[in-house]
Amino acid sequence: EKLILASPVGMGPKRTGSPITDPELRRQEPWQRRAMLSFGELLWNSSWTPQAIVRVLGPLGHRPIDAYISRRFARSREAGTKGCDDAAMKEYVHQLFAQPGCGELCLGELLNFGAWAKQPLA
Repeated sequence: EKLILASPVGMGPKRTGSPITDPELRRQEPWQRRAMLSFGELLWNSSWTPQAIVRVLGPLGHRPIDAYISRRFARSREAGTKGCDDAAMKEYVHQLFAQPGCGELCLGELLNFGAWAKQPLA
């Protein structure tokens, strides 16, 4: 018997038509976005993860998490369908990210920049 753990991350065909995956489209982006994407790709290929960035920022690490949670759940908040408190979620995610790295360290080995599998199963 074998166990296959699957996640939607890295599954399916690589999306085309995105500046993340297409260098030609990236060249058409404004220089600020190109710089941000290139820097993000450099960090990813150097085994940096979002969690590592939060750890490096130390006491300022809550700021990117606060911004992410606020943007990520804006629609559900406006629709009244969000079931938990923003402050509690921000604190929970910050505590998770601030812990020493473990499973996240394999992400750069398994996924390309943009969260596409290096060797997809499907």
